[in-house]
Amino acid sequence: MVHGTSNNNAKIDDFNNLAKYFRQARACLGCSQIKTFDQFEFDGCDNCDEFLHMKNSRDNVYNCTSSNFDGMIALMDPKDSWVAKWQRISEYLYIPTY
Repeated sequence: MVHGTSNNNAKIDDFNNLAKYFRQARACLGCSQIKTFDQFEFDGCDNCDEFLHMKNSRDNVYNCTSSNFDGMIALMDPKDSWVAKWQRISEYLYIPTY
């Protein structure tokens, strides 16, 4: 056994899980939040669900999200982030990945 092989396998598994996640990822057309289809269907959009009604509605998830997006950002404090202001998402209360 080569020293560190199990650690390399763990990294490969993490990479494969991450790649699988991004293949299933969709972006909300209202606020650009990124989740999997199942997360949108189960939880709805954390920012837009009161008017997009994606929770428990597969049709609304298909109609209100897109799998066609490039890149993402993650926010820790949207109110103080210049990136959030530049992206015009500084007013959202929930802090996910966009």
